[in-house]
Amino acid sequence: WAGEARAGMVYRYIIVHCLTGTSLTPLNQYPLPGAAPGGLFSSGGLLWVLDSATRKLTRYRFDAAGLTPADETNLSGALTGPPASMTLSPDALWVLVSSPPSLHRFALDRLSWKAASGSR
Repeated sequence: WAGEARAGMVYRYIIVHCLTGTSLTPLNQYPLPGAAPGGLFSSGGLLWVLDSATRKLTRYRFDAAGLTPADETNLSGALTGPPASMTLSPDALWVLVSSPPSLHRFALDRLSWKAASGSR
């Protein structure tokens, strides 16, 4: 997965291995209207997207037809600046903020989720 904040797009790739080398092959591209992805993580059929402008974390269900918002949580009160990237460990969400440089850890069991606008 890769995100393009200015265009509000996320792209899904597959890694292809062959005798001549390894390459990334695009599978899908998904628009995220009004969002600027500043961090992405894919796990268990969900794509976690952290919006760099609003600092809202949204989990999307994905398939070939598109992305469907599942739920969201707002991290704006806890982050000191715009997120540059994020990752998950088994029990925590880690967010790197670019300015001022800082690393934030959020316990997954302490995040408060609500149904995302536009969810089924």
